[in-house]
Amino acid sequence: MPLEQIKRVFQKINSTSYGLNAMEIHNARYDGEFKNLANEFSELQFFNETKIFTATDIKRMNDVLFCASLLATVLSTYFTRDNEIESFFIRFNEEFPNKENILNNVKNTLEFISRMNFPQRSRAFQKADFYTLFVELYNLIVTKGKQLDVSKTRQALDVFYDLVDVTSNSNEQINPDAEKYYKAALQGSNGRTNRVERGQLIQKVIETANP
Repeated sequence: MPLEQIKRVFQKINSTSYGLNAMEIHNARYDGEFKNLANEFSELQFFNETKIFTATDIKRMNDVLFCASLLATVLSTYFTRDNEIESFFIRFNEEFPNKENILNNVKNTLEFISRMNFPQRSRAFQKADFYTLFVELYNLIVTKGKQLDVSKTRQALDVFYDLVDVTSNSNEQINPDAEKYYKAALQGSNGRTNRVERGQLIQKVIETANP
């Protein structure tokens, strides 16, 4: 490229008030199967309906990063923040043999969540809470092949989320599990320890409702 054109490119880059975030860097470095799956995941109609992602999330590709993190988690285990995601971009850049099967499993999990018909204000649609709910439902429905009752699961989660909300507004111990969950969602919610804690508690709620 001519030098003047290169200068104009850098002027445009430097005119912004922010640098590239992690996902924007991944997007520049990888254009393979795992990234494409995360992108396809983030564009599913479910997210348009639930408004989990803000306009800024979508603009800065944080929706794709979030979905990539969900995929990496269900394919492995809980990890801290987004530390393990790049390894999946690398591993499944050229080829991803089970891509279509995994996408179908994702859609089935999202369909189950949709059928529970949570109100928009529900904790189920807050990022940290949704993260946990999706992973635990995926593990139960897909990995373990467990048959879950939509109505019973919704009712149990409603009760638990209400207890968590009450805990957040009270100095008294309302419910030990709700208090643990609230603390695990309040600070360091993306740390592995807190993700595991929330996951175990949500799994307990769901399995108790579906003996």
